Amino acid sequence: MEIETASFHVEGSSLLWDELFAYRGLDEMDLRNFYMVAEYAACLKRFGMLEGALTDGVRSED
Repeated sequence: MEIETASFHVEGSSLLWDELFAYRGLDEMDLRNFYMVAEYAACLKRFGMLEGALTDGVRSED
């Protein structure tokens, strides 16, 4: 993974690519791209991290 841009290239392992993508996250430009957001959500779901990402920072009304 390139540190400054968080760019990476993976050959032969979609699992590794998904894991790196889930770890890297999205920047402001990525959030404007529906495909990137959908791909990120799919990667989070694959690793059981989607629910936590959706509820982080959300206050419950207890």
